[in-house]
Amino acid sequence: MGTRTNSRCHTHFTQLMANRGPSYGLDAELAAKQAEKHDPKLEAEAKAWISALTGESLNGNFMEALKDGTVLCKLANAIKPGSVGKINTGSMAFKQMENINAFLTAATNIGVPKNDLFQTVDLYEAQNPPQVVLSIHALGRQAQKLPGYSGPALGPKLADSNARNFTQEQLNASKAAPTKISQGSHGGASQAGMSDHSREIVKSNAMAKPAEPAQPKYGGSPGNFGGAASAPKPASPSQPKYGGAPGNF
Repeated sequence: MGTRTNSRCHTHFTQLMANRGPSYGLDAELAAKQAEKHDPKLEAEAKAWISALTGESLNGNFMEALKDGTVLCKLANAIKPGSVGKINTGSMAFKQMENINAFLTAATNIGVPKNDLFQTVDLYEAQNPPQVVLSIHALGRQAQKLPGYSGPALGPKLADSNARNFTQEQLNASKAAPTKISQGSHGGASQAGMSDHSREIVKSNAMAKPAEPAQPKYGGSPGNFGGAASAPKPASPSQPKYGGAPGNF
């Protein structure tokens, strides 16, 4: 009874995942951005590479062909035999997602960085198909570095690291070596043109004696300014002359 109930639950979950409705709001925006990132050329190259290694024909929708994880597990074993021990062939959702997780683990063991790999829901729920394609390309590049791999190439070969190992004596000698700055050398640079003469100009202008303002010129009488001569003082009116007797002018 319990097994039958679990089977019904898994079947119902699979149907829900397969019958996802249209996206709205933020989901629609994310779907639009992912559609812009989709590169048909990269997808076609990934399809051809997987088919050449596994012998599987990947017709139709690429995500649907990889969704159950069986092709991906075969791909990992074709690159490195024994990478995936058991491949689930059932139609239950959790079994298919186990296959995807097994492939991701195998890809990590082959040498693909985790930040280059997709998440399980990116493939199973088709949330990020472009990332799935990019992860397959990352696996193809890493496979070319794997010892004993003689399969087809996908993308350019990764460059080999050129690690240099120094002895402790060499490290100590590099610390004690004088630098150019300690030797007084600045790589041919000089202080020419680095002097700031603007302040000197300001000082010379500030020290110059300011011109004295013009002094007003005063005329003969108070309140008379300028160089013009002051007006003559008007003559006093003549005083009457008094005689000896009153009323005699």
